[in-house]
Parts: sequence; structure tokens; C-alpha cells
Amino acid sequence: MQNKKYNILFDGKKSFTFTDAGIGEFIYIILEKLLIMILSLIIGLGIPKHTSLGYIFSFLVELGFLATVFIVARANRTAVFYAVKLNNKITLKQVGVICIICVLALFGFSPITNSFVSFLTNIGYSSDLGISVNTWGQYILFIFLMAIVPAVCEEFLFRGLIYQGLKKWNQIGAIFLSALFFMLMHGTPDQTIHQFLLGIILALVFSATGSIWAPILLHFLNNFVALTINFISNMSSTSETLQNEISEASKTPWGELAMYFIYSVIIAAVAGIAIWYLIRYINENKSKYVNNDIQNGEESLQSFEEDFSSDSSRKLSITLFILSGVWLVIEWIMALINGIN
Repeated sequence: MQNKKYNILFDGKKSFTFTDAGIGEFIYIILEKLLIMILSLIIGLGIPKHTSLGYIFSFLVELGFLATVFIVARANRTAVFYAVKLNNKITLKQVGVICIICVLALFGFSPITNSFVSFLTNIGYSSDLGISVNTWGQYILFIFLMAIVPAVCEEFLFRGLIYQGLKKWNQIGAIFLSALFFMLMHGTPDQTIHQFLLGIILALVFSATGSIWAPILLHFLNNFVALTINFISNMSSTSETLQNEISEASKTPWGELAMYFIYSVIIAAVAGIAIWYLIRYINENKSKYVNNDIQNGEESLQSFEEDFSSDSSRKLSITLFILSGVWLVIEWIMALINGIN
């Protein structure tokens, strides 16, 4: 009898291990560096660095997140559909709560994000990565490239693989470390606060619902709302107004910045508490469909025991996490240094 062909979506283990997470984080960094080398080579050959080339590169970088998950799954014969929790559904009520969480996160954490950006400005840092959405064509393109694609690809890697692998070691550690890697992977100092806090919320929402669809939705809404606000703001402003806003960007007096930071911390704390209670509400009203995955609990426990029974596997994963973390921190520091005038 002919053996059934392996299907990476549905055949194999139904959960990722701690070792898988460490390997996945390291593989993505290698893929990203290869893409950067290829882009540098193309530019070096004299091919103009058009905006379209940047869009293509951005898209390929996002696909690298997704490709990493499938590479790790293929190497360890893991069923991606079950391992990243695509099989678990979310309810309409949960969708509504996630929308509220998105609004609270965006507007509740904006002051503390802005205070950190002002601090960076005061020490001489400036970023040239700001996005300006000025036309309907750009708006539609950016929704695809910066809202839909990142929501799917990044959540597959950071929540579907890395967070789930890390939680086999420690639940709280998994939340904060996956958020830290998520923040560092964006590579720009001015995104540090928002991406880290968002990463924590994404992991908590994922844990509460047991479905990857929840963080995908929240991630999409976060980027979509930010892009829409940017677009509406630019459409309602004249070019002269925009130029004046740019010219008015200057250093904030340290005393004023300190007061604003205290205010922003209070606002962020209130938003954080509200989000925490909403996440608890989601957890208490978890979809009935998540129960279908309980039968995989014994397999998850077995994979945990097998993963940590191998001393070499444990050491390999820890080593790869450390190497990845050090590399990303160095890149963050270099981005900060390069951005200081």
C-alpha cells in the first residue's frame, strides 16, 4: 500500500516545541540578512532604488516570517494548521471586544510612545522611516502591505511559533520575550514602546482565545487604524500645513517632557487595566470551538517532555535565542546611533 503524502498543513505534530521556537527565531534573522544582501547587490549593480523596489522588499521580508514557520514545521513534521491554532475559531462577541482593545491600545499608549519619541528627539535622534499616505492608491496599497500581510505573517511567527514554543518553558516569560523579539525585529528605536506593549497584548489575547485569528485581527486593526488616521490627516491638510508641522518639530524642554511622561504613564496604566479586564472577559467566555483542541493536550505535554529530555536540544535553543537577541539588540543600538545627528 502506497504511503500517504505528507501534508504540511494537517499532518504531523500538533504543537511547536521550545526548540522549534529558538530555531525559528534564528532562521528568520538569517533569511532577513540574505534579503538585505540581495537588495544591496541589486542597488550595487546600478538598478535605481525606486519606491516599487522598497515595496517588493517589504513584502518579501514579511513573507520571510511566514516561510520561517513552514521551514521549521517541515523539518519537524508539524501540522501548521493545528500548531499555530488556525483551527480554533473566535466568536463575534470576541471580535467586538478585540476592536475595543485596539482602540484602547492605540490611544491609551500613544502618549507614552510620543514621550519616548520626544526623548529620542531631545538626544538628537531622528527617523526617516515615517510613512505618509497621501493618495487613495497609496492607502489601498499600504493596507495590503502594512496591515493585512504583517498581521498574518508576523503573527504566525511571533505568536504561532515563538510564543507557543516559549510557553512550554514559562508562560509569563513567553509573553514578555515574544514581545521583546517582536519589538526588536521592527528595528527602529521610535517604535520601541508601542511595539513592545502591543506584543504583550497580542500574546495575552492569543492566550485568552486559544486562536491565532484573535492576534491577527488585533494586529490588522492596529495597523489599519493608524494608516487610516495618517491618510485622513494628510488629505485634510494642505502641503503648506504639512511643511509647517515638519518645521515645528523640535526638542521639548526636559521639565515639560518629564511632566508629559508622568501624564502618559497614568494614561497608559488606565488603558492597560481596562485592556486586562477585557482580556479576562474574553478568557472567561472562550469560544466552545477551542475545546476541540483539548484532546491535543497530552501530545503537547509529551512534546514538552521530549523537548526538555534532550539536553542538547535545550542548550541549542537557548543558544540560538541568546544569539538572536544579542544580534537584534546590536542592530537596535546601531539604528539609534545612526539616527542621532
